[in-house]
Amino acid sequence: MCAAYDSQNALMRRSFVKMQVTVSLGMCRMAEHEGAVRQASGGGATPA
Repeated sequence: MCAAYDSQNALMRRSFVKMQVTVSLGMCRMAEHEGAVRQASGGGATPA
């Protein structure tokens, strides 16, 4: 019983970590894209 629960828990934790990594990678890509757009438009602050 406990072993089955532990393996399920580990599986959920692993998928959660994978999700976290995917999210942070997406954020990083968006920030990079934003920086490139800002440079292309002549720098300065982006309109909020």
